[in-house]
Order: sequence, then C-alpha cells, then structure tokens
Amino acid sequence: VAAEVAVRGISGAAELLAQDNLEGDVAPSGLVVACLTILALEPEASQACAAARLSLSVRQGDPRDVEGSAFRTMLGRLSARHVAAVTQLEDLVTAAGEAEGNWRRLRDQKAALIELEAKVDEAELVNLPLGDESEPSEEVEDERVAAVLRASQALETWRAAAEVHAQSPHGALKVAIGRVLTRSDASRRRLQEVEALGRHWRERAMCRIFLRQASDAIDKLEISFSKSDDVEEPFLKGLEAAGMEASEAQQALEACEAVVAECGALLGDAQAMLSARRREVLSFRCVDAEFRTSISKQLEERTTRAAEVAKRLGQFRREAQSRRRALESGRRVGVGAAAATALRQEAEAEDM
Repeated sequence: VAAEVAVRGISGAAELLAQDNLEGDVAPSGLVVACLTILALEPEASQACAAARLSLSVRQGDPRDVEGSAFRTMLGRLSARHVAAVTQLEDLVTAAGEAEGNWRRLRDQKAALIELEAKVDEAELVNLPLGDESEPSEEVEDERVAAVLRASQALETWRAAAEVHAQSPHGALKVAIGRVLTRSDASRRRLQEVEALGRHWRERAMCRIFLRQASDAIDKLEISFSKSDDVEEPFLKGLEAAGMEASEAQQALEACEAVVAECGALLGDAQAMLSARRREVLSFRCVDAEFRTSISKQLEERTTRAAEVAKRLGQFRREAQSRRRALESGRRVGVGAAAATALRQEAEAEDM
C-alpha cells in the first residue's frame, strides 16, 4: 500500500505529461518543472517499492504459504499490485526523462512525413497514364517502379521509427504520434493504388529491378570480403598472434574483426533481401512462366554466391576468434611471468 501511495503521488505530478499538448509551436509550459518534480520524488517511491518487495519475499517463506491456501492467494494479489506499481513508476520516470525532448521528436516526425508525402506525390505523378503515350521503354518502366519502391521503402522505414514512439510511456507523445501514423495510412493506400496500375508491365520491371538490386548487393558483399586477404596477410607469413609483437598483432586482429563486422552486416542484408525478392517473384502472376523462371534462377545464383561468402566468412571469423584467444592468453602468460620475475627480484634484494 505504501508503494502504491508513493507512486500515486508521482502520478499527480505527471498529469501534464498525459495531456494532449505537444501540437503547439513551442514546448508545453510547465513541462520541465513537472519532469523535475517526478525525478525528485522517484527515490522515495523506489524505496517504498523495494520495502514492499522485501516484505513480500519474507512472507513467501511463511508456513501458511502452501498451494491452494488463502494466504498464497493473497500473496499473489499483493505481488501483482507490487509489479503494477513498479511498472508504473518505471514508466513515469522514463516519461519524465524523455518528455522535454518529445515535442521536438514529434515535430521532426511530422516534418519527415511531409517529405515522404512529397515522394509519394512524385511516385504517383510519374506513374499516371497519359492516355496517348506509346509503349514505354524498359528504362521508363523501371524508373516508374523504382519511384514507387523508393517511396514505399522510405514510408515503411519512417513508420517503424514512429511506431516505437507510439509505445512511449509519455501519454502526450503516444496520442500525437498515433494521429501522425493514421495520417500516413493515406500515403500507404495511394502507393498501393499506384502499384495496382499496369500490373502486367510492372511485374516485369520489378523483376529487372530486383535482379539489379541482388547483383549490386552481392558485388558489394564480395568486394567487402576480398579485404580479408589484405588484413590477414600478417598471419600468412608464418606468424601467429602469440608470436608477433603485441601492438602488431593487436592492429592486425582489429583489422580482421572490422572486416568480419562489415561483411557480416552486408551478408545479413543481402540474404534477407534475396529471400524477400525470391518470394515476391514467385508470387507474380502477370509475367509468363518462362520469364519468372529465368529471374528466379538468376536470383538463386546470387543466393549461392552469398552462401559461398557466408561459408568463407564463417571460417575467417573462427580463425580471427582463435587468434584473439591466443593473443589474450599470451598476454596473461606475459603478465604472470613479469609478476613472478618481480617477486623473485624483490626476494633476492631482501636476502642481500
């Protein structure tokens, strides 16, 4: 009960954070004071919650705490109330910590959406049928599809970030971001309507774009992994980490680990993209089977290349990890030897 009372006291100070007040041209008046008040009251509420947790823990060892007893039922209810109070306190503290900046976050999200809506306008414009146009070239078709893909990808990336804010414990931000997300639904519907236009040529263009994207991703991946030959060169001279100068071994290993990190990220992106694109191509129904099969095979070839890099990267990573362990082990041995030498010299000095 004491914990709930303490948290309710903070809730009163946090009423301003629950108001729908972030849409103005300036940050809400009194917001900073409300946040500071919450943070000032938090230590006392945390102590009350900790005391409640300790009290519950002690009573869990009571002889009356047996399965099916009224005592256990009551403990369960009290534990649930304690968890609710702690969760509410954590949310209030989080909201107080971020609320001052949420007015700007909302403004930035709204500005980003305006930019996205302009991209949707552009994608819609370049895809409008003119009525008297001749058969467009593949280049024109590809640019039309690419404009829609760029807008769609940008919109989904924006929505992913906005949806994180929509889960904020700061009630005002949650409400305001919800409205912005609802507004973005119109852009999503517009893009879906554009994608439905000329599906017969659009699917062929998407296949060509997917294939170029896959080729670019794999080329970039293979170029990244090719750096492994250069960074591994110090170890290919017959020396291993434990037998090299510490600084030289450290530098060489860091270069190897950098390649592993960079190549690993590119590999993950390429594999995810290839998997998604292959599924999309298989779902197309407006392209002939021969064309779809041809594109699928070419995407499969890129998938095989990615798998080969994954295999070689795995081996390279294991070798780098082994060299790192050898270097760390050598350092520990060196430190131990140095300490033993120092102790021996100290003992000799005392004997003298």
